[in-house]
Amino acid sequence: MLISLYSGMASWVVVPQRVRPTNAAAIHGPLIFEGTIHSHLLSTEVWSRIWTEWERNSFASVSEDLGLVLLEACLNRYGTLTPPFTQAHGQSA
Repeated sequence: MLISLYSGMASWVVVPQRVRPTNAAAIHGPLIFEGTIHSHLLSTEVWSRIWTEWERNSFASVSEDLGLVLLEACLNRYGTLTPPFTQAHGQSA
């Protein structure tokens, strides 16, 4: 699953791709789009927490450190933060 990562002054949030972070922005203030990443870059524990938060709030908060690690992991693996990610960029089926 593709998820979008946004940053703000006090928080970073993730939402499913193509979902606007309206609820998150109302709570956390203006958000800046940082990139789109694959959910499989997340550990099972983090993914489970994010999924639970999505069901409650339509967004999930992540730490700035985790956000930066995810962006770097996506760039290292695919060379881009903009979907679609293709087989040419190393995506495994």
